[in-house]
Amino acid sequence: MSKCIKLLSGRELRPLTAAKAYFSGLRESIPIGSLLSDPERSDALDIYRRYCGVVGASPVAAVGVTVISERKLRPGGNYARIARSFAVVTAAGEAAAFNMEKALQAIAE
Repeated sequence: MSKCIKLLSGRELRPLTAAKAYFSGLRESIPIGSLLSDPERSDALDIYRRYCGVVGASPVAAVGVTVISERKLRPGGNYARIARSFAVVTAAGEAAAFNMEKALQAIAE
């Protein structure tokens, strides 16, 4: 049986690749720095919190979700291309990036 993701909004995405494609499309369609609206915001926050629970990490006190651009440093000092990532946003406006694909993989049922 294929793994699925049950979202807080009640939507069920099956198989896992469909969930990854859905959130990838959402990430690419949101302008950098824009906040997600409900139900996507609530779904993404729920996924983030569930992922933190699975991996034993302490979640930040997030109130929103945005999309940021990141430049990752490669070994040797070169920067990789700019990548778009989801980030949870605190009440103080600080953003902490998280990998949605890893989160979905970890919480898939």
